[in-house]
Amino acid sequence: MRQSHIRRWTAPEQLHGDQAGCQEFADSTGRNGGGFVLGRPPSREPGLLPTIAVDSIEHTLAAVAAHGGEIVKPRTAIVEASDWEAIFRDPAGNAFGLFEETKK
Repeated sequence: MRQSHIRRWTAPEQLHGDQAGCQEFADSTGRNGGGFVLGRPPSREPGLLPTIAVDSIEHTLAAVAAHGGEIVKPRTAIVEASDWEAIFRDPAGNAFGLFEETKK
């Protein structure tokens, strides 16, 4: 099972430029998977839609809703019974995609 870990950078000496409050996520191997910089205006229209691969879209959407996010598109088949997608907005209004691959 894939598991990610969130690390929050809060000490000014750890930050660069406008990354104050940056949150970084890493997979179970510790590799950096990306990051989120706080305090920027939200991207309300997905032109570029950052998408995150997850083990369970249903569990992820439940966590999104529990933390004040909005489900825009529920778990929907891309390829029936194989690959799935969903879209949500974080509490600031930024849009993100989710991707789930059925275990073979």
